[in-house]
Formats: sequence, C-alpha cells, structure tokens
Amino acid sequence: MGQSEVIIKSLPFSPRDPEVEEDYEAFLTPLKPRLRSLLKKCRRALLNINNEVGAGYTDTIYRGMTLVELELMNLKHEAEVNVYPTFMDEPLPHSSITPILVESKALIEVKAIHDHISATDRSVMQSHLYATNAEVGLIACFTKERLLLRGVLP
Repeated sequence: MGQSEVIIKSLPFSPRDPEVEEDYEAFLTPLKPRLRSLLKKCRRALLNINNEVGAGYTDTIYRGMTLVELELMNLKHEAEVNVYPTFMDEPLPHSSITPILVESKALIEVKAIHDHISATDRSVMQSHLYATNAEVGLIACFTKERLLLRGVLP
C-alpha cells in the first residue's frame, strides 16, 4: 500500500473560535527576560496551530505541526532528545524523551488525548527538565474544546 498525502486543515467539528486556557501570565512573571521572550515565541507557535486547525488530530500530528511552526520562527530545536539516566551511580540504558527542546532552554510537550493536564504530566515534565538542564517547560494539550497551556519550572 502506497503513501498518501493528507492536507491538515480545520475539521468541520472544530470550534470556530478555539478557546485557550492557560496559566501564562502568572507563570511568566518570575522568569528572566530572555526566557520570557523564548516562551512567548513557543506559545505563539502553539496558538498559531490552534487557530489554524483547532481540535481533532493526534498528538503526533500536533507535534509535527509544532516542529514546522518552530522552524518557520527560526527557533533552534531538537525533535529527539536522548537522556542518559543513572540510578545509585549506575548508568541505565539511554532513552529518548518526547518533549521538543527549543534553543537548549525550553521543553515543549504536546498532548492531544486528555481533557486536562495532570499533576503527573507536570512531574514528568519536571524530570525531563532536570535530565536536559532546560530551564522551563511548556505542556500543550489540544483537547476537543480548547488548547490547554501549562508552564512548568524545574
């Protein structure tokens, strides 16, 4: 079976004006100016996707769209980040993590299945921040009704 090209567009059941729920302003305040600027760009990339296509796709598709938006914004990013964990000073097998590393300072985790961002999601992001030495994390969840954005610090 051959590959087929699919054009990503807003689906008929997507809300006309997709809502955004975020803790952005409260989260932004304690950050250094350079991190604020980077986070604003990351947020803009996610809002562009939300405004353009809304709901209805998988996290893999939204992640791909995020990579395209970051590229268009000329932001350096790594789609695959390897980490090398240790336990009791013993090395464990390396693994790759799903968040996108942006400018070596921020991680973006893209989700689409859940209707909320859980405490576990935030804890996992914190462990990824620790493993990568990134300074700030952003979890984006494209739900049926709105885009959820949550900031996470290490």
